[in-house]
Amino acid sequence: MTDQHVPETSEVENIINKTSKIITKLSEVDTRVSTTQSSVNIDFPVESRPAYEIFNNLEHLILLSDSDDEDEIFMPSLDDVSHLAIVSQSVLSYIKNISPGTRLMKIANNIYKQVTYWISSLFLNNSLSTFLPTNADCLSKSLRLALTCKFENYIKDGLSSIKSCSIYVVSSNPYLPDLKFAVHLTGLPQSSIRTIPVLEGTESIDIVELEKLIAADKASNSVPLYLFADLGSSFIGGVNGSLKDLCEISEKHELWLHISGPMIAALSLANAQSDITKNISSMTLDFESWIGLPSVPIVLLYRQYPALKQGIFEIEGEMRKLDAFPLWTVIQNLGRDKIVNSFAQAFQSCNILYDMVAKTKGFRLLSKKPINYDPKEALAIDSFTSVVLFQFDGSGLNNLPTEDPTEPAVKKSIEKDNNVSYFDRLNSWLGQTLERDFPQVQLTLMDHSIYGTCIRYSPFELSTGEKVPTLEAFTEFYEFFENQADILCATVQKKQTFIDLIERSPVLRIVQLADDWAGLGGVYYVPEIMGKMETDQEKSELNKLNMQLVEKLRSSDNAFSLGESIDGLACIRFGMVTSETDIEELLDLVISAGNEIQESSKVLDSMAELIKAGIHAAETDLQKEADEKVWNDGILRVVPVVGSVLNWINPLPRETSTGIRGRSLNLQQGVVESTENIYKYHMQLPLNPGQQGRSSTSHSRNESQSSTNSVKQAAAAAASAQQAVVQNTASPVEEAKPVA
Repeated sequence: MTDQHVPETSEVENIINKTSKIITKLSEVDTRVSTTQSSVNIDFPVESRPAYEIFNNLEHLILLSDSDDEDEIFMPSLDDVSHLAIVSQSVLSYIKNISPGTRLMKIANNIYKQVTYWISSLFLNNSLSTFLPTNADCLSKSLRLALTCKFENYIKDGLSSIKSCSIYVVSSNPYLPDLKFAVHLTGLPQSSIRTIPVLEGTESIDIVELEKLIAADKASNSVPLYLFADLGSSFIGGVNGSLKDLCEISEKHELWLHISGPMIAALSLANAQSDITKNISSMTLDFESWIGLPSVPIVLLYRQYPALKQGIFEIEGEMRKLDAFPLWTVIQNLGRDKIVNSFAQAFQSCNILYDMVAKTKGFRLLSKKPINYDPKEALAIDSFTSVVLFQFDGSGLNNLPTEDPTEPAVKKSIEKDNNVSYFDRLNSWLGQTLERDFPQVQLTLMDHSIYGTCIRYSPFELSTGEKVPTLEAFTEFYEFFENQADILCATVQKKQTFIDLIERSPVLRIVQLADDWAGLGGVYYVPEIMGKMETDQEKSELNKLNMQLVEKLRSSDNAFSLGESIDGLACIRFGMVTSETDIEELLDLVISAGNEIQESSKVLDSMAELIKAGIHAAETDLQKEADEKVWNDGILRVVPVVGSVLNWINPLPRETSTGIRGRSLNLQQGVVESTENIYKYHMQLPLNPGQQGRSSTSHSRNESQSSTNSVKQAAAAAASAQQAVVQNTASPVEEAKPVA
């Protein structure tokens, strides 16, 4: 079979251009515009669809949101290298179809040899490589390599040639689940995995206990096979021991030593690499995470042992060689110096951040202290640090001298031991603030079962397009970080004062908030007359009072906000404070505003009582006048039918038939007066400016029929008018209704 014609450069460029346009269009999708749809249309398309329509559908799927979706849509921003890595995947699919013959194998071999040489020169000299999609695949492959080297008949007889073997790993290894899956893929029993104890307070393997485990396995005819150590992938960036100790025990017991983790990147910085790595059998390299490269495979790098020169691994290698193509493109685009410098910059950034946090008061560092990297010195890779983990715990604040020499020498602030949940909220506030204002530093807020809420920095866990922060970025970050640290320290130092002042106040009560509030806390303003708030009505009145108080306070100072207690009641919430904040002044402001609201409510209450008394007096006068009129005119005139006939035969005089006069309440004098003069002389009541232009007939018959059954309605009417007119417009036989 003859080889097909190699595609011209223009054809490959055409693929690159089309792929680039699609990627660019997707990266520019406006994620702020989302569409809501209950389900996706899964109907099989009857007719063919053009490519542009298919990718428009992809955009629609990206923007598709359900009512339950809470996560924001994140579209990664691609730099030139990330863009090249993604485009390389499309070109790789095209290259695989050149020809299944000799020409394709030559292309694959050349790409594989170049990438393997480049990578091995950085990490493990004279090694081989395999390019795999997952870390579990790398562990599975390395296990099979270890079995092949350890058992001569493994290739021929498989697992039947193996009676029992042991695999050693610490329980804190973050890749332990992957190892268990790899053991399953290999066909070994899960009982092959032996968990190694660690030294107290560290993640380092206890070498003495490991020696005991190995001796026990040998005594039970179980062959020590495999030691898996992680270097820097854990939560605190710890290592499973010094590389020197791991290599020595592996050599002593003929173990296959496999390592993984970002600390491996330090091998590219070492001068005497051969001495450091001479007993390392294999390692996992994750360039996607270490450099932020998308769509590149994970690399398994392993030594060239004589037992591995058998056909099964060569055949597998041929199938995987072309998968190195994306790395082949991006490594050339970056160059050796840029790759090594990116690793050095990542380690240096850990040093910078560690030093920043170490000299900031109130903070605790949970990760190990890094060494100062000098490229001229040969250093053990476990001396580096790939993670900086820290939290605010207020340490040392109680020992700080006071600014005012007249104050006591010791000012007690609250401590974390007795307020763990509160300090978790403080760290959560700090982490969210730093993530929002300095996303380029790539800090992550995390919860740990032992340490609580922490802030973690790991420059070897980069997302697509992310880069290690520059020195200039850290300089700006440190100034901002110091300001936030001062706020945290001031809040913690003043919180105890805040609590003490509230406990001494007769009208303020401390509140346990329902939400995760990181500020000083919350209080109720409870007037002394309200008592213990046992009834629902009292709680409702307290709610209204505190809501009014927050609204009044926020008009002058945004430091106050409306909160909710665990009892469901509204309260006044105090936020974070600075060292200049006077807590006593803040609380006095709350008490003063509360007293003002109380005084204004007393005025309304007295006004309501005045109106209530006036209405009662008007009702009494009207009833008395109505009774007198009935007796004067005669009882027969109010009897149905008879009264009508009598009024027709003998009508009343005009001056006595006009009915009962109403009453008006003069709020300024507190006097109930007759409305006779108003109707007799057509007097105009004085109107407020807001009432100018209204007709004098506003006091009409319709108005007299409204009812004033509540004191609150009377108070509202009193605030809008100088006088309230009480009229009687009913017939003599009807009951007169007073109106304010």
